[in-house]
Amino acid sequence: MRREQELEEIRVRKAERRGSPEEFYRFLEERERILFVVNDHTRPTPTRKILESAKEYLEGKDISFLIATGTHRSPTQKEIEEILGDFKKYPVYIHDAKNSSFIHCGKTSRGTPVYLNKIVLEHPCVVNITSVEPHYFAGITGGRKSYIPGISAYETIEKNHSLAMEPEALPLKLEGNPVHEDMVEGVKLAGKEFFSLNLVQWEKEVVGYFFGECLSSLSGAYELAKRIYLFEMEKVDAVIAEVYPPLSKNLYQAHKGIENVKEIVRDGGVILLVADLEEGTGPSHFYDMLKERRLPEKYCLGMHKAKRMMDLMKRVEIWCVSSMGDRLKEIGFVPFPGLEDALEELFKRYSKILRVRDAGRIVVMPHM
Repeated sequence: MRREQELEEIRVRKAERRGSPEEFYRFLEERERILFVVNDHTRPTPTRKILESAKEYLEGKDISFLIATGTHRSPTQKEIEEILGDFKKYPVYIHDAKNSSFIHCGKTSRGTPVYLNKIVLEHPCVVNITSVEPHYFAGITGGRKSYIPGISAYETIEKNHSLAMEPEALPLKLEGNPVHEDMVEGVKLAGKEFFSLNLVQWEKEVVGYFFGECLSSLSGAYELAKRIYLFEMEKVDAVIAEVYPPLSKNLYQAHKGIENVKEIVRDGGVILLVADLEEGTGPSHFYDMLKERRLPEKYCLGMHKAKRMMDLMKRVEIWCVSSMGDRLKEIGFVPFPGLEDALEELFKRYSKILRVRDAGRIVVMPHM
């Protein structure tokens, strides 16, 4: 194998277009009141473009928007404009996992108390616009994930995400994945029909439109996402994992790129993370857990990320190009001041090296 082998050279796959937005448009045409649940600033969903394309079907309608933030911070006015464009003139609500009004829908078989935003449960017609791509512990994004965690209470999110500690919580895995199955069960407990427009993208182009009931419409999107985002090959000595915005903002988010490539690296190998990390390491409790190499007795949100990172560092080294040298050393990373320095050392030590562009979305696994 060459010293560096890009994924495009392993297998070049251009996804054939699946579906069209026509079914979505017909649905909008028949409705007078619609609440759109849309992704926040941390997701690459082309919400504004979709809304603009549907403009003629929305004129004169009673429409509003709920931005599904989960536990993320509220978007700024600039970010809201980027998400909605001219549609920001309509009523816009921002979900707050701790302070929104919630309705208790019951408890899942795994013990997750399901509290969903009151706005969604009281509206006659709810449609979420979302994108489907790999998710490192929920299997994939999209569909049910707009509701749990998107518009759930903190307590609901924390309990559901605690299931990410289990070994079957893996990228592009749905069957037997406890996080995914708990989300599905939680959405069903709402006792309400939600609709989803699930978008699959490749190189920023929408190549798949899957519209329908929230849970059933996800299956086609899942199959297409696997074709596009999953690559299988032999294990390598090292991976250069390039993580792009918006996931590259901090380590807490960029960690997803590490998760997506970790299975392809042999024991004793290296993952070189290439990400801006302009906002540092992310939440302080995440950093503290990594620094202290100790997890609290009771699960807290973000603990699954710290545990997975600590487990990974027992078998591979994680390198990172960053100006946060000492801070990264404290959590067990090997920092480098510049990319050239890191690559020189990498090529000196290893011969089987894989470069993964957009590691936040591409999943690389060993041949089954």
